[in-house]
Amino acid sequence: MGLQLLRGGAPGGDYHVEDRQRGARNLSGQKYERDRDLLLAEVERDPGDARSVFYLAQSYYDLGDFANARTWYARRAEMAGWAEETYYAMWRVAVSMGQLNEPWPDVRDAYLRAWEFRPTRAEPLFAIAARYRADGCYQLGYEFAKRAAEIPFPEQDMLFVRADIYDWRIVDEQAVCASWIGKYAEAFTLWRRLLTRSDLPENERQRIAENRDICAPTMVEAASTYPDPELLASVQPSSQHNAGVVVSLVAGRTSLPLSRHSTRFYVAAPTSGGSDASWSSMPACPARIAKHYAGVTNSSTLFASALSSGRSAPRLTAGSGYTWTGAGDSSRPKT
Repeated sequence: MGLQLLRGGAPGGDYHVEDRQRGARNLSGQKYERDRDLLLAEVERDPGDARSVFYLAQSYYDLGDFANARTWYARRAEMAGWAEETYYAMWRVAVSMGQLNEPWPDVRDAYLRAWEFRPTRAEPLFAIAARYRADGCYQLGYEFAKRAAEIPFPEQDMLFVRADIYDWRIVDEQAVCASWIGKYAEAFTLWRRLLTRSDLPENERQRIAENRDICAPTMVEAASTYPDPELLASVQPSSQHNAGVVVSLVAGRTSLPLSRHSTRFYVAAPTSGGSDASWSSMPACPARIAKHYAGVTNSSTLFASALSSGRSAPRLTAGSGYTWTGAGDSSRPKT
């Protein structure tokens, strides 16, 4: 950060320090050191100059001297002056503490103090969410990211507002945490919304698109209907392929091939009654199962030769979901 002392133009002080665009020249350590020395002299001349104290802390931060940066940011946070500058000093106290590997509870509390001072700024909550996510505490990360996402872009603020955080980074953080705690539909919706933004960086777009697509199978799985234990007890699968009656539980969309999306249960015919007796025993079975599925249809080809009466085997068709695995012969579609 190149610095230049200018007269006028900033709230709450006689002069302010202007940030220049970073380039090869002002990224040099020597330039930062000159800025630091200039500001140290100014603070010695006027210890109560909040603006010089603030940018002295900035210079130390840019030099990677986080211990001194924290000291001077903390000093600025205790001084009167421009509220935005006070907030940012409090924010940078927390950031510097993190750089110094101080205990996370202390760092988190420093972020919360900054947010409490200026609750219209989402950066502290975003930082907390990101840390919890990195630590694998996804529920906590989700709660902080969700709260941060409710904060609109602070149109009235001028000092160091990170537009990308408000535009997409907070939402992305919320979506990542949501996916880890099983909120796949929410994550899918958030990522899909981000992908409609023209200002989303291209190097992030592919990752977000892949994350969105990963959620799709889990969403289908969550919406699937599976037989309950009562149903499982009422229709026992059998390995007999010469059964008198064939019951197929079909999952997924009804237009999908049955050979790939069905589970078959073979109900053996009673030895005393043949296939007619087996057929006559079937009405109770659909009555038990139909409540779990969208409809009952007949298949004219499935094991028709096994039915001496000529009647076709009933096929129970599900309106949604995948196959009921664990019984019969079944297969799932590729994801």
